[in-house]
Amino acid sequence: YAFVVDRDGLKVVDVTMPERAKLVAGAGVPLGDARDVYLAREYAYVGAGADDLAIVDIQKPEQPRLVTKFTADGALADVNQVKVGMVNDSVYGLVADGQSGFHV
Repeated sequence: YAFVVDRDGLKVVDVTMPERAKLVAGAGVPLGDARDVYLAREYAYVGAGADDLAIVDIQKPEQPRLVTKFTADGALADVNQVKVGMVNDSVYGLVADGQSGFHV
C-alpha cells in the first residue's frame, strides 16, 4: 500500500501491481488541509495544516483510523511536515509549522 495526502485528507492506494495502482475505496481519513505524510511503524503522521498534526493508525491499511490531532497545547497552527526520529533514549516527532516554526 501507498499512503498519500491531498486537500481532502489521507488516502490509501493499492500498489500490489504498480502499473494498475488504484485508490482503496473507503480507505481514508478526511482532513481539510493535508500536506505531508510520514509513516513510522503502524502510524501515519500527517502534517495537516490548520488541522494540526494528525496521527492515524494504519495497522489495517484498508481501514485507517484517526487516533488524535496533536496541537502541542495550541502551539501548532500550520503544520506542513513531520518526521519521526529515534535517539538512544526515545522517539521524537520533528514538526515544521508555517506559523510557529520548528518543534520537537
